[in-house]
Amino acid sequence: MKFLFAFVLVYRSEYSAFWKCVQAAAAYLVTQLCKMLFLATFFPASDIVVGQFDILGVSISIKL
Repeated sequence: MKFLFAFVLVYRSEYSAFWKCVQAAAAYLVTQLCKMLFLATFFPASDIVVGQFDILGVSISIKL
């Protein structure tokens, strides 16, 4: 009976560690999605004449 109890405890701890990784990955994906939506909403691609460079738009995008 002791071995069964030990096995259940070990299995649960490994499952808990895996679940933490899944939660961290989900939080990262949600954060990146919000960041992309923010950038696309407030800093849309501007209509630049060929040969010019949008320094302000690029610098703001890089800082976020």
